[in-house]
Amino acid sequence: MIIRVFAAGLLGLALTACDSSSGSIHEGAQARFAVTAVGAAHAGDEHSKHSKHSSSYITFRTLDGVRIDLQLGLVNLVPVEVKACTSVASMLKGLGQRLVSSAWAHAGSHDEAEPTDVLDALSGHEKYIGALPLEVGDYCGVVLALEPVLASASKHADSGLELSGHAVNVYPCYFHNTAQLSDEEYAAGGYDTAHSCVQFQAGHASSTLELDFAEPVSISAERHHLNIELAAHFETWFDGVVMDDVPTVEAEQAKMLANIRNSIHIDTLTLE
Repeated sequence: MIIRVFAAGLLGLALTACDSSSGSIHEGAQARFAVTAVGAAHAGDEHSKHSKHSSSYITFRTLDGVRIDLQLGLVNLVPVEVKACTSVASMLKGLGQRLVSSAWAHAGSHDEAEPTDVLDALSGHEKYIGALPLEVGDYCGVVLALEPVLASASKHADSGLELSGHAVNVYPCYFHNTAQLSDEEYAAGGYDTAHSCVQFQAGHASSTLELDFAEPVSISAERHHLNIELAAHFETWFDGVVMDDVPTVEAEQAKMLANIRNSIHIDTLTLE
C-alpha cells in the first residue's frame, strides 16, 4: 500500500512538473536525431588507410593492418530518451518526458513524421532516425537502442541484404596477407589478394547504449529544437577481431558487436 501511494505521488509530481512553468512541454519542442557513417584515417597515415569508395564497397585497413572491403553495413539505431541531468527535479522531468513521449506515440504523431531510415555505411549520407518530444529543462545525454527490424518491414528479407530480424547486418571481405604489410608495401600493391568474406548479423533483441553530452543543454521556450547528429566510425568495426573465427566463435562475434556499439558517438549538437 505504501509503495502504491508513493508511486501515485511520484506520478502526480511528475505531471505537476510537466505543467509548471519550469518544466512544461513546449508545443513543438523536440530532439531530432540523425546519424552518418564516417571513415577516418589512422594516425600517421596520409593515404593508404583512408576509406576508398567504389560503387559497391568501401576499402580500408583496420588498426591491425588487415584490408577490408566492406560490401554491406546496416545498423538500425533508434532514439529512446534524452536524459535529464541528475537531480530530483530533473528526474521528475525525465519521468514526465517518458510519459509524454508514450502519449505522443499513441496519439499518432509518428504517422505524420518524416520516415526514419537505418544507418548505411556505404551510402555516406546522413540518415534521419527519429525524434523525441522535449520539455523545458537541462539535458545531459541520450539513450539509443540497437533495435531489430521486423522481417515484415524488410524490403528484400530473403536476399540477406536487409535487417530482417536483426539490428546489425554487415558483410566484410578481408584479405589474409595484408596484416604484416607496412603502409608503403600496401600502397605499392602487388600483394597476395587471397581473401574471404563473412556475413555478420546480430541484435536479435533490442539493446541500449548511452551517450553523454560534453556539457548540459538547456531547453527553454525560446530555444527548444535540439538537433543531435551522431557519427558511426565504421573503420573501427573490425579492429582486433579474428575474422576467420567470426562465423563460429561467440567471443569474436561479441567483440565485433561491441566495436559497432563503441563506434557510435555524438558529433554535433545544435540548439535552435
